[in-house]
Amino acid sequence: MVRPLNSVLGRVLLSVSVPAVLAAIEVDIDNEDSIKKAAALVAEDLMSFYDGDKPGHIPGMLSDPAPFGDYYWWTGGLLWNTLIDYSSVTGDTKYVDTTVKGLEWQLGEHGDFLPANWTVQAGNDDQGIWANAGLTAAMSGLPAPSVNGTSDWLSPARKVVDELTVRRIDNGTTEGALRWQIAPFNNGYNYINTASNAAYFALAAGLAHETKNDTLAEQAASTYEILTKLGLIDDKFNIYDGCQTTDDCKTVSRLQVSENPGLLLTGAAYMYNQTNGDQTWKKRLDGLLARTLELFFPDGVAAEVACESKRYTCNGDMKQYKGMLHRGLGQAMRAAPYTKGQILPVLKSSAAAAVKTCTEGANQRLCSSLWTAGGAQGDKAQEAARKDAATAQMDVLNALNSVLMASASTDTKLTGGNGGSDGGKGQGSSDAAGGSKDGNKDTPGSMGSTAPVSAAVLFGGLFFSAVAIF
Repeated sequence: MVRPLNSVLGRVLLSVSVPAVLAAIEVDIDNEDSIKKAAALVAEDLMSFYDGDKPGHIPGMLSDPAPFGDYYWWTGGLLWNTLIDYSSVTGDTKYVDTTVKGLEWQLGEHGDFLPANWTVQAGNDDQGIWANAGLTAAMSGLPAPSVNGTSDWLSPARKVVDELTVRRIDNGTTEGALRWQIAPFNNGYNYINTASNAAYFALAAGLAHETKNDTLAEQAASTYEILTKLGLIDDKFNIYDGCQTTDDCKTVSRLQVSENPGLLLTGAAYMYNQTNGDQTWKKRLDGLLARTLELFFPDGVAAEVACESKRYTCNGDMKQYKGMLHRGLGQAMRAAPYTKGQILPVLKSSAAAAVKTCTEGANQRLCSSLWTAGGAQGDKAQEAARKDAATAQMDVLNALNSVLMASASTDTKLTGGNGGSDGGKGQGSSDAAGGSKDGNKDTPGSMGSTAPVSAAVLFGGLFFSAVAIF
């Protein structure tokens, strides 16, 4: 008996798993609604790699099965920072509950973003990245935590600043600097890496801005000054990787990676804002900005210049830095609005190039962490750039977020948020949120801008979160 064709097709469709057909992402970089729709797709694909909310997995952590390997602990802090920004600039609260749970789980037994499981191998920069995510949670009004006696997000961020302050070297040429590693027996304990100090600087400056605490501002300023004293920031605003305590930092590693200017630009902009446009901080911010755009944005597109030249040699950490750089520039634009004319065009051209790498894969769109046409070329380079798929998605999402920061109001709080409670302000602080409430004035002290965050965005298309098959 010959069956009707539609009956045969029906049985085939029921018995065979057919991959969803996904289109590559397109975006009009000058249209906010288009950017938000593109960001929603990238965020959806990013979260398809997160399994921390599944039985047997660790909340707050990104894990990736072979052949990709596991991500480091600090990447989780970067993930939540990215998603908090996404929710803030788009109004989409889809991931808020997951974000709160992830941050809560990694707060640790003492509420200081240093869980016992990571104490032995964590670096000062790792803890600093997580604490900066806590600061972002407070500033964005993320629903408050309710674990280990912690009831707001400023408190753990402040605890981390205090702990890092105690760990600063207390004598000799390197007095005031932070080592890379926390534990003395870890390789890298005798290395002063700029990243640890830059994360501390951004955190202390952000907390000073949020709480109007002069002590925190002084701690931030002293950190910037020690970096210049040690030659890790030179007079042309090159930012170098670090130096050894064993020779009093006479030999500086001149590797330059974009993580460091991303953090330093954030902190310098907060300090400019906090000091109502102090000329010292304006000079520093202008110098950092000019050199960063010159070095890391060839042809207007972000590039990790240390590893994206003729051969693509970026390791897993380096693949995450461009997203941090985009975020730092976006934050600088908000805290120091006079920089918008210089920053926003570059953020737009870079984000547009980043989205173009998000092409259709087997079951989902996959972005690349290699965006420039002038860097490493060929299938092997792109294969390597896509290998750490979650971080590549995160980079692109940060790029899109940063463009939206130009018009997103910092006064808008996420649904149910009370992260800005006074629990973390510390002695000598006031209740002032920091600066003018007039978000339309491009003046120091005003971190607002020209448009409020929209309500949760509605998207007409379907979202897919199937795990990619390679």
